[in-house]
Amino acid sequence: METTISNEAQKLEVIQRQKSMCAKCGKIVNENIDGVEFGVFSFSNMLKSDFQAEENIDDLILLCKICHHSITNGGSDVQHDDLKKYQYPHANFSNYSYDELFKDIKERVLSLADFSRTVQPTELKLAKLKLKDTRLALRGLYLQEENFAELDSILKQTEESLNKMQAVESDKFEKETIANYNLLKPQVDEAVSFAKNTVDFSKAREMLINAQNQFKDYKLKREQRNELITMITDSFDELSQRQRVERERYEMECIENYHSIKNKIDETFNFISSSKNFSKSREALIKVQGEFKGLKLKKEQREEQYSRIQRAFDDLNEKQQAERELYEQECNENFANLSKIVEESINFANSTTDFKEARESLIKAQQAIKGFKLNREQRDLLFQNIREVFNELNVKQEEHRKQFSKESQENYERISKKIENALTDLEMLSDFRHIRENLIAIQGEVMILNIKRELRSELFANIRNAFSILDNKRNEYREHKRLEKLTKLQSMLANLEGKVTRLEESIERDKDILSNFVTRVSQITTSDEDSMKAELNTKIDMINLRIKEKELSLQEVQQKILDIQKELDITQGQPV
Repeated sequence: METTISNEAQKLEVIQRQKSMCAKCGKIVNENIDGVEFGVFSFSNMLKSDFQAEENIDDLILLCKICHHSITNGGSDVQHDDLKKYQYPHANFSNYSYDELFKDIKERVLSLADFSRTVQPTELKLAKLKLKDTRLALRGLYLQEENFAELDSILKQTEESLNKMQAVESDKFEKETIANYNLLKPQVDEAVSFAKNTVDFSKAREMLINAQNQFKDYKLKREQRNELITMITDSFDELSQRQRVERERYEMECIENYHSIKNKIDETFNFISSSKNFSKSREALIKVQGEFKGLKLKKEQREEQYSRIQRAFDDLNEKQQAERELYEQECNENFANLSKIVEESINFANSTTDFKEARESLIKAQQAIKGFKLNREQRDLLFQNIREVFNELNVKQEEHRKQFSKESQENYERISKKIENALTDLEMLSDFRHIRENLIAIQGEVMILNIKRELRSELFANIRNAFSILDNKRNEYREHKRLEKLTKLQSMLANLEGKVTRLEESIERDKDILSNFVTRVSQITTSDEDSMKAELNTKIDMINLRIKEKELSLQEVQQKILDIQKELDITQGQPV
């Protein structure tokens, strides 16, 4: 921006004060001071293109056009820092003290510190640049050591804060790129794998392009992006190579098919030239024409052989013209015969209630028509008669379908209710056999009732579910009974084992008593003690009898223990 100067004295004074140097960059003013390279500007308003003579001389500065443009590039929004006098080391302001300079630079440092505390991740780069510019500005001001140390400490803390935030953002970026890579890699693998194994080259290319387009919306590291792009590029190259091979194979196949079909056509022409049967000749031409279906041939090869066949058809038509009357006669005879068949099919379709049989009858009539020679009017008339009956049949079947749909819904709801009742019985009753028989009966009903296929499938699924629940309930019941029986047998076994112990102890006591009595009897030697001996023998006999009874009881208890143990083993080994 140029400056129009009205006060040459002030202008020269500013130039002399700045020693003919740009206040910001120090470039020496050339002789053409009114040209476009330099200008004198009001420091308080960089955007003013003129200044008043009465303005303070210390508020005017000489700037080169480049520096002025860099300062005012933002239009009316001139940067705050650009309006600080310490930014203009060559201005030689006479009223700018060291304290003012330190205050301005400190304000900038503190402003940067405040900005760094609330900086957004997208502004980190800007904050770093501001930090770098502030450091450069600080080092060029020749501050006192303690003032420099104070501001440098603030800048170091600011730098640490920005570095921590940058580390967090870097970690976040690392995790995001890894997550994006893990998301995109399977898609690329899938596209590459499909391209490797498919013969649908168009779809393979589409999948590779779609996978490639995904990169635009995701952050990735350069090596991750390069890896995936390399995979896709290699896959494209391999696909192109396979396509070239496939094209060559296609060329070879076309050549082989061309010679093959040409030989068949030649053989057909040989047959036609020796045959007087126009029908078989036409069939032979149609048959060889059918050989083209699905056969890979180039366009000119196909057209060449098709033309040969067409010319043969034309020749055959010319020969066949002489027998046209015979053909018409045959058509009339066929029409008469087919009219009877169609009439019988129509009468049957109108009289039967079995729509399937009616349709099959009409279809057979249609197929019969296709197998005979008829002229167009005759064929159209027969087909029209059949179509009319088909339309009437469709109306009847639609009415029947509505009735069937209604009956199906009613049957479905009734059977569903029975299944619900059966499930309720499962919760309330334990007569599993009765419930199973009920479910089997319901299943039988589903098989014979008029029900739509999807509803029938749903009912069968519900019945299978009910059977499954029944089996689970029955198994739970049996397991409960088995455990109950097991507990009872174990209790009985414990009681019997205790009884065995008591009987054995009792028998041992009786044997001790018996031994004592026997000893006492053996010690009696006089006849005076015969009565005592007889009494002791009587007790001995009683004890022996008691021991025998207890031993017999012990054997019975032991046998019971064996029986219970056997039953317990069987019960423990029973499946659920």
